Order: sequence, then structure tokens, then C-alpha cells
Amino acid sequence: MLVALAEEALSLLHDIAKRKAEAGLLTASDGFGGHLLWAMAGLTGTIYPTLLHEVYEVLNLLLSDSDLREALVNGALMSPPPPAGSRSRRNPYDTGLLPMLLSGLHAAGWWGVAGTARRHLLPRSMENCIVTTLRHACAVQASILLPSVSAGPLPPPMQAAAVTPSGGGGGGAAGVSPTATPLFESLMLLLPAMYLHVKSASALSEGQRVAYEPLIAAAAVVDKILGDAEGAPSMVRALMRFLDGELMGAAAEMLAEICHPLFAAFLPSHSQMLAHTLTRLLKEGPAEWEEPIMLAVAYAMQHPTAPSFVDQFHLVVQLCVDGESDAAVYCLSSAMRAAARAGDEFTSQGMASGRPFDELSSNRFYQSEERELEQARDVLPNLIQVHAVMRG
Repeated sequence: MLVALAEEALSLLHDIAKRKAEAGLLTASDGFGGHLLWAMAGLTGTIYPTLLHEVYEVLNLLLSDSDLREALVNGALMSPPPPAGSRSRRNPYDTGLLPMLLSGLHAAGWWGVAGTARRHLLPRSMENCIVTTLRHACAVQASILLPSVSAGPLPPPMQAAAVTPSGGGGGGAAGVSPTATPLFESLMLLLPAMYLHVKSASALSEGQRVAYEPLIAAAAVVDKILGDAEGAPSMVRALMRFLDGELMGAAAEMLAEICHPLFAAFLPSHSQMLAHTLTRLLKEGPAEWEEPIMLAVAYAMQHPTAPSFVDQFHLVVQLCVDGESDAAVYCLSSAMRAAARAGDEFTSQGMASGRPFDELSSNRFYQSEERELEQARDVLPNLIQVHAVMRG
């Protein structure tokens, strides 16, 4: 009964948002667009697929509006503060929009075929809407981040000097890592979908090209971190080759060209985060992403500093031991070469005798993450917080 009422309310809000979008009023002084955006972001962790379908449709509508995205970047649509007198130690909105969407997506599960071993709450028909929403949120995060980032290596996420709430600015490379981390994670979610598109299509339509253009902002952040020294890799250049249609049908080449500058910027500082993200995606993400994820691991293993972090990917590599695909073999051989450079004897038999994949749940990181995801699935406090702001 309550879910049915929520569906009806979301449908009504969606209709209102459509009318306001058509009239160019999503950023009007009544604050409707901003309040609705944060309310929808707060609902992304719900476990009800029918609600999530409407939530992502509304998010996609809102973030497709260039004026609303600009208002987010300029700080005109700040996230709602905790209610006055609240004793809660957790403000779900203090991380910003993109981290909230990432947390909600992990909490709710992915899209895929029901009845499999993977935890799929979402129908496959939602993939395009979710991916498009993430692209726009990624562009917003990158646009906020770009003015404050500077050339040079990033510190590990947990050692950054400062965290600016709600995806705000910050100053200098040392303070920029917390907001760069969700940008990196979102790109690792978007690249597998991009890979499958390139593999299956012979050309980009104009509409498809426009849909991918938000990634240019993220690529600009990567290039700024890398600096403009002669011979420095460029993610913007690789992305433009894709947008110009030069890489259609060459999915592995496209992925390699984009991962090269991306990993040059974020590794080795974010190697642990990358290992966690890709392991999680292999375990729970869309099954068809297995090939691009294994290729991404292989490219990470080719990074000059890979010998220092190859052990962090042992759970991913262990899956490759039993895999028969070309991507699995390439991933395993790349990891073996990285470990050999570190002076280790790294064999498939040795990897197979390591910790089993099922022991993910006993890993301290994943236990902590699961507690955070359980909080993300409790969406009621988020709605209460938005409602308190709307009431003034």
C-alpha cells in the first residue's frame, strides 16, 4: 500500500518536473528543481525497483537540464543541511551528489537477468537511464573539481588534507583527492558500458555523441592532474578520438587509450580503491561487464608502479584463473608479469590457492562498506531532511 502511494507521488512529481523543464523553470526561485533533485538522490538506495525506475527517470530529466547543472556547479543548489536540533551523527547529503548516486546504486543492486546468483534488483531496461544520469553527475563533479585541481600525483583518498562537503571546491591537489575519488569510481562504472557500445556499434549517431560529451569534463580533470609536459598522455585526446568515430569497433583499443591517462593520474594512490571497485563489479555488477573489467585490470597491471600494488587485485586475478576468455588470460598474464617485476613467483596455481572469493564478506573493507550500504538503503532520513528544508 505504502509503495503504491509512493509510486503515485513520484509519478506526479515527475509530471510536474516535465512541465517545469519544458518551461525552463527547473532553476526558478521556488527551489522546486533543487529540492526534487536532492530528494531523488536520497531515494536511490531504496530496495523497491518500481520506485527506482521513477527516481532515475526524474534524475535523468533534472540533470539533462543545462541550467540546473550549471546551478549545481556554481553552488546555487546546495544540499540540504541536517534538520535543526537533529542528533543524528550522519548527514547523508554531506558527500555531494555523485557519491550519493554511487552509494545508492551499490545499495540497490544492478540491472540484469533476475534469478541468477548476482543480486539484481533493477531491470535491464533501466541501464541507459542510469548510465546517462551518472554521466551528467560525473560532469557536474568534474566541473566543480577542475578549478581546484593542480598537476601532480594525488594522495591516497584517506590521506587527503581536506574534504569539502557537497562536492565543493577545495584548494590544491592535497585537498582535492576526496572529490576526485568518486569521479574515478564513476568513470570505472561508465567505461564498461562504453566498451560494449563500441564493440557492438559501427558508428556513433549525433544523439549518442551528445550523450557521451559530458565525459569531456572528467577527461579535462585527468589531463590537468597529468600536466601539459611534452609526451604526457591525454584522456581528452583519447575521448575525442572515440567521439569522432575513430575507435568504433575497436573496443579494446578504446579502453586501453582511455585507461592509460586515467591510470597515470590515479595510480598508485588509488590502487586499493580501484581493486575494491573492480572486484565488487565482477562479483555483483552486470555479467556482461566481465570482459571490459578484466581488460581494465590488465591495463592497471601494466602501470609502471603495478608491482607495488598487484597483490591488492588477488581476488580479481583469482577469478581469471578459472576463466577461459581471452580477457581472463590477458588479465592473468599481465598480473604475472607485474608480480615478476616485483621479484615474486606468481603462478596461476599460487593464485588459486589464495583466499577464496567468497571470503569477500570477511574482508574488513567490505564489512565496513556493507554497513554504509545498509544506511544508504534507509532512505527515510534523507526525505525527512529535504522536507525540513522545503518547509523552511
